[in-house]
Amino acid sequence: MQSNVESLIKLILVSLLVAAGLAAWLLPRTRFVTSRRIGDRAFVATHIIGAACGALGLALLLGVPERTLDWHLWELAVMPYVLANVYWIVVMRRARPAEATDEKQSSNIAAGAGLALAPLTFAMFAADRLQSNGLFLPSQCFPYFILALILSFSSSTLLVFRRG
Repeated sequence: MQSNVESLIKLILVSLLVAAGLAAWLLPRTRFVTSRRIGDRAFVATHIIGAACGALGLALLLGVPERTLDWHLWELAVMPYVLANVYWIVVMRRARPAEATDEKQSSNIAAGAGLALAPLTFAMFAADRLQSNGLFLPSQCFPYFILALILSFSSSTLLVFRRG
């Protein structure tokens, strides 16, 4: 049963990545993407999706670590965020990257990245302590880092955006 679920999830992940890659390559050449800017609604939605994906992935990783790693559930949890970022890539391919976001959004992204460093540093310290005590598997470090990064970056960027 486990291998069937794992195979199905791998198939879903690969299919989504191939579809996203094709969309990023083909959609800028069509009339389906007319915008040359990331609007505030898409900006906020992307970071809400990122925070939710990071939190869900961390909850899965910390709640059922072996199954999350074996079944690739953490990758599946991150996929909506990846797809939201593919939309950004599509818009940026229609315009220059500097034109796709306005100054406020670019500033919020930079400030969010700076603010994300502190919680991410704390999260990595906690992972090291947990691993030293045998409560955290070494194979969990990379997924934990990526999920903590997405959660802290998206949350920080939203916080900076909301403060104006």
